[in-house]
Amino acid sequence: GIAAQLTIQQRLHRLQVLPIFIVYLNNICDSRCQTCAIWKNNEFLKDAAKRNMPGDLLNELYAAMREWQPRQILVSGGEPALHPRFGEVISRFATLAPKVCVITNGLLLSSLDRNALEKVAEFYISFDAPDRESYQTIRGVDGFDRLAVGIQSLNSLTRKPVVVARCTLQRQNVRRIPELIGAAKRMGFQSISFL
Repeated sequence: GIAAQLTIQQRLHRLQVLPIFIVYLNNICDSRCQTCAIWKNNEFLKDAAKRNMPGDLLNELYAAMREWQPRQILVSGGEPALHPRFGEVISRFATLAPKVCVITNGLLLSSLDRNALEKVAEFYISFDAPDRESYQTIRGVDGFDRLAVGIQSLNSLTRKPVVVARCTLQRQNVRRIPELIGAAKRMGFQSISFL
């Protein structure tokens, strides 16, 4: 009857593959954005294991991911590039899933291992201001030029990733959407999304 059909359905539709894994590598950030409070953890989290995902937990994660066969791994944080093992993590994730994506503020991209960066399919990079002054006001750091260099670095890779600007709309930038789009295009972003 119905009970037998439900049992068969449950066995047939059992989850064998996890489509996407979202991994938060840390809980700190090198920006001081008005719309986010993660950067406040920089002062409060003194224990390294609470700031960055520790190695033993990463090893457990690698084993679990192998079992679940994810199709995509999305790496985020805080700012994931601040993790001391970022390059290694990206390289390991690339062996576990056909697609690795990273959400980042982009400030450290030019200083990261190019081999690891080439293993990333897509970067979603925070981009909330079309110029240096408004960037500093909105994001709390003087990082506009570093971001531009980071985008250039990604676009110079042999295996080019998709580079998407992610803009959080707020009072200080909502009336500047055409400027944001123009600046993103000039900097080398391939597309822009608005939150």
